[in-house]
Amino acid sequence: MTLSAPGCASTATASAGIFDTVTIAPNSAATATVDWDARRGAVYTVSFNCTGGISDTVNLTISGTPTATPTISSTVLTPPRGVRGGLGGAMGGVEPLELAAGGALVLAAVAGGVYVVRRRTGAARRH
Repeated sequence: MTLSAPGCASTATASAGIFDTVTIAPNSAATATVDWDARRGAVYTVSFNCTGGISDTVNLTISGTPTATPTISSTVLTPPRGVRGGLGGAMGGVEPLELAAGGALVLAAVAGGVYVVRRRTGAARRH
């Protein structure tokens, strides 16, 4: 089986439970020999790791017969970009439906609070 990691600018490794770990040089491919006991139709996870902490996985399905064409598509490893926190709803406009729903919730909370306070006050007067 031929493996490559085109998104890796540095050396990468590929490993799975059905072949030995393979080292892939930048901008090239490496060959891995699938173990003889791999089951036809089984799906195995192949892990790709680049130097610098970039990693990804792809699923490999065993076809059962040797082929000249690849049976798995390559994966492009992208560098980590960190957390994208953003500004939430601060950047976009408020939709009328969202505004109405928020206002209704606030109004319901205020009405509920007034009801509870008035009910307690009325009960206290009777005692």
